[in-house]
Amino acid sequence: MKIAFVLFLLVLANSVLSQDSFAKQLKEIIKDSTNHFQKFKGTAKEMPDAESSYYNSTINLEGTKENWVMIHRSVCSYSADIADSITKNKGKKILDAWKIKLESILGGGYKIEKNKLLDNLFSDGWNFKRGNFSISIMLSQHLYDKSLYVVRLFIGHEHPTSKSL
Repeated sequence: MKIAFVLFLLVLANSVLSQDSFAKQLKEIIKDSTNHFQKFKGTAKEMPDAESSYYNSTINLEGTKENWVMIHRSVCSYSADIADSITKNKGKKILDAWKIKLESILGGGYKIEKNKLLDNLFSDGWNFKRGNFSISIMLSQHLYDKSLYVVRLFIGHEHPTSKSL
């Protein structure tokens, strides 16, 4: 019984420390968003979109993979893959867990709204918005296999001079 209790405490402590680390990273990224994520821009990525510049991130947010920064004339964003090549049901469960996670870190300063379906690009998701700044978690079909899904995190803001995202 004592061993089970000690193991439980270790798992709980690891989970709390992990959440603290993620929260710290997320807050640093949010803070640097006004500076176009300069602190997190790593090497440039070759992408087919000539209107945007893409960069590998200098860090990976805990619990994510494939982090990158995109700079466009109308929007600047930090993006990360949360889960890739999963079923739609598993993706919805991940969205729900991340919504709770983000609510606990961000507090009440953000308006939370359900994402609307946009040209069949996203099937589900949540948007945390404050002014022209938003944090979104979205479930979308996989680019190469339409039976699978991807969950992504987007952190960004619209440039003050732009008229649309």
